[in-house]
Amino acid sequence: MRYSKGKYKHLAKRENINNAVSHAKYLASEGKFNEAVSLLKDEISKNYDNEHLRYELAKIYIKKEHYQEAIEELKIIEKPSHINPYFVYKNLGTCYSFLSMYEEAYYYLLKAYYADPKKDEKNIKFLVIAGRKSGLNDEVLAFLDSNPVIREHDTILEIILFYQTINRDDEALAIIQKHNFEPRDAFETDVVVDTYMNTDNISLADRYLE
Repeated sequence: MRYSKGKYKHLAKRENINNAVSHAKYLASEGKFNEAVSLLKDEISKNYDNEHLRYELAKIYIKKEHYQEAIEELKIIEKPSHINPYFVYKNLGTCYSFLSMYEEAYYYLLKAYYADPKKDEKNIKFLVIAGRKSGLNDEVLAFLDSNPVIREHDTILEIILFYQTINRDDEALAIIQKHNFEPRDAFETDVVVDTYMNTDNISLADRYLE
């Protein structure tokens, strides 16, 4: 197959980018983060809008716990054409969470949830945590009212804690009963006991106080 000069340049450019990403991944795996960052930044200077380069750079920043720098890269490719937006939103939510910027974290974790065809339940857990810590109570309530599929113990716990935080113990009790939630440690036991006590289910609370 013969290529035109323009087509050849395009293929060569793509190969260079792929090689840069692969080599940066290798350097990062060897703990050579600064070299990986320098390599990607150099390639970005020649391919400013390339999503793969910026996404890989953001992932390396996250590994280095340089969350603000990661956010800056991810924001540039916030509406990607060549990367699944789920990964961009999820990483933005993660970065904002680590920076205790929970309102922003909630916004991006919600976008990640709706962009994820699998509706990974771990996203729900961190979504509820971010919403609770940011005080976005109405938003979290609206999300929970949409009846997302919930099965995992830790996710159920976070939903119970959310309802307790906003003094809606009846809803917390309903979650405990719906999922037959049983505490696994002292903290979770206190959460369950508080819910039972606050809803006048003293006999149920006594099971854990004996």
